[in-house]
Formats: sequence, C-alpha cells, structure tokens
Amino acid sequence: MRHKEWLKGFRILTMALALAFGAILGGIGVASTSAAEPAVHAGASGAKTIFVGVHLLGRRKGAAKKLNQLHAEQAAEGWRYANMQAWVENGDLEGFFVTYTR
Repeated sequence: MRHKEWLKGFRILTMALALAFGAILGGIGVASTSAAEPAVHAGASGAKTIFVGVHLLGRRKGAAKKLNQLHAEQAAEGWRYANMQAWVENGDLEGFFVTYTR
C-alpha cells in the first residue's frame, strides 16, 4: 500500500515540475526576426529596440562583448538602457532585443 501512495506522490510532483518548466519556457520571448539581420525599431515614443544576434560559436564571450559595445554606443548618443529580452528558439540562444529610451 505504501508503494502506491509513494507512486501517486511522485506522479503529482512530476506533473508539477512539468507545468513549472512549461511556464518558464512559455515566458521566454520569441520573435520572427531573422538572427542574421540586426533590426532596429524606433517608435514615436522616444524609445528604440535593437536586435543583437549571437551565433553558435560566440555565445559566451561574444554576446557580452557585443552588448557592452552597444550600451557604450547608445549612451554616447544619449540613449538610456530600458529593457532586454533574450530570444531563444528550439532551446538555442539566437540573440537579444535591447530597448533604449531618451
């Protein structure tokens, strides 16, 4: 009898973990922009969003270097960092959408 109770608890725990994992993955932003072409979207509200693509080999050091360089360039032009969203597709990091405001 104890084995059945343990198995029922295990199934409930497994289902809860699967739901939590799905909620985390569902919260990751996905966009339809190609990673090969950087995109800049400037709105009339004094904000702009820039896509920073990362390729397979440059994810660790390359991504951080690109983002730091972008932050410095935008600060020199008078833009302030507002938000950043990672774009993950099929479990692979494709790049970042970085938003700046005036």
